[in-house]
Amino acid sequence: MGNRTTVALLTEDTYAPAFIEGVIRRLVKQNYIDDEVYICKGKDSYRKILPCTDKMRRIIKNIIDKCDKVLVFQDADGRDVGEVYNDVKSHLKELSDYIDRKIFIIIFNEEIEEWIIPNAHKPSDVLKRTRGYEKYQLPNYVNEVDFEKIKNLRSFQDFLRALQANLHSNAR
Repeated sequence: MGNRTTVALLTEDTYAPAFIEGVIRRLVKQNYIDDEVYICKGKDSYRKILPCTDKMRRIIKNIIDKCDKVLVFQDADGRDVGEVYNDVKSHLKELSDYIDRKIFIIIFNEEIEEWIIPNAHKPSDVLKRTRGYEKYQLPNYVNEVDFEKIKNLRSFQDFLRALQANLHSNAR
């Protein structure tokens, strides 16, 4: 094992932090990540948050020194991923020195369920139609994420890059 890294998870979905935490545990167990990852589970560091709001910026400012990394997840819902990334980034102007060093913005092409059913349009709808899926069940699908099938998804690549980013270059 490498270093211990503390990570905050900010998502637009209530059940996504538990799902992402499960994915991280699997990545560590399967040696995709060398570091020991500890998830910060404070009220501001493991939560649903509306992106592109002043509240998001205030929360990140509050936790920036409490965790090694802050991962902000946002669905693009079919919109241009670059535009959505820039929208989120524009609300973090005063924290711009931390972007891609300590704050990582991860944009899903559609939504987080794309890690369960890659390359599907509206994967949550596909899950609803085929399996009776409800959003609260998201953490139960952790073991259905096939890392080989999603390794080329930009959202997954950005996620891995964020988790593997060198902490020494993040230090201020």
